[in-house]
Amino acid sequence: MRGHDLLWRSLSAPTAEHMRFAATVRRPFDRPTVPVRVALPARRRLSALLGFPVGRVQAVARSFLSEVASSVLKSLLGRRGAAPAAAPSRPAPAAPKNPKARTAHPPATPQAPSTGRSGASATVEVDPRSTGPVRMTYSPRTDGDPDPGEVVWTWVPYEENDGRGKDRPVLVVATEQSGTVLAVQLTSKAHDGDGEFLALGSGAWDAEGRASWVNLERVFRVHPDGMRREASSLDAKRYALVKAALVRRYRWA
Repeated sequence: MRGHDLLWRSLSAPTAEHMRFAATVRRPFDRPTVPVRVALPARRRLSALLGFPVGRVQAVARSFLSEVASSVLKSLLGRRGAAPAAAPSRPAPAAPKNPKARTAHPPATPQAPSTGRSGASATVEVDPRSTGPVRMTYSPRTDGDPDPGEVVWTWVPYEENDGRGKDRPVLVVATEQSGTVLAVQLTSKAHDGDGEFLALGSGAWDAEGRASWVNLERVFRVHPDGMRREASSLDAKRYALVKAALVRRYRWA
């Protein structure tokens, strides 16, 4: 077998030895001193250099490009068939601002200070043993002023005397020469068996009809202008019970 025939048959699986042999093989009709390089087809020569058939690479490339083209075509056709998206709505143009126009605000109403909370008419707690002579006379009158025997509402400071307080009912027990009155605090919290409290029962001063107790330890000076409202009157019998308890405790007349 001739050398060039052996070369052509071995191109299906070329090796380095084959390549060296193909580069130096001589044909009979060539000059004996000049080596001849065989002119292989470009496809086979590339396959020989790379070590794998180029045809397979081309087939894979064609398949890949075909799939890409098909996908792009489907995408384009899908966009063309879809309904056009609605254009985003634009907000209505705002009305031009008038620099001279001003927002009308109602005039601020000054808040009046709480009646009986501060100032000259404030309700204050006093020491019942240092008030001087106190004359207690039952004389309720529906004239708008706090009178002995009446239950009225006023600002009552807390025992901590830290500026806090609450609207509470008080029982007016005596009138002072200056025009102010002395009153004791009422509470709906039960204090049965407590010597500092006197049970009064229920009355019209409590809208829920709860029983009340008089706190004999807390005495307040109430100004006529510091009274919230006139609630109701205590009957003479129960007023007499409160008077007797205060006289025994503070030596009032």
